[in-house]
Amino acid sequence: MPRRGLITAATSLAFVFSLMVVVRASLSDPAATRVGSEACKDCHEREFQRFSVSAHGRAERDGASLPESMQCETCHGPGSLHVAADGDEKAPGFDTMHRPDKLAPAAANQICLTCHSTGEQFYWPNGMHARRDVACVQCHSMHASK
Repeated sequence: MPRRGLITAATSLAFVFSLMVVVRASLSDPAATRVGSEACKDCHEREFQRFSVSAHGRAERDGASLPESMQCETCHGPGSLHVAADGDEKAPGFDTMHRPDKLAPAAANQICLTCHSTGEQFYWPNGMHARRDVACVQCHSMHASK
């Protein structure tokens, strides 16, 4: 077999093996599901209280202007694996929550833009903040009135 064919075969085999590992890992790990904001309140009471008096918390209570109920998991993702970790930082599910303040600006902004996609935010991809890699959470807070 010529060298080029051997390299192609080895690369293909490595790709298939990697794909098998990823698929197996995803099948063995349970998918996280939503548990509701009350489950978050036990460990994150301060954030829960601050959120409830923020503009987002008031909008959640009003509900009329929201397409769905806005809870902790709307921005942080499904929390069942995190809750099951029961505060154990070494448990596999502990780090499954999204932390917009720890994500790259584009990833953090994508979370915000799932709801904020009209008005000034409608042109976000072409705006100065996006071009300069600025995250919404660098100035705005979900948990506090800022």
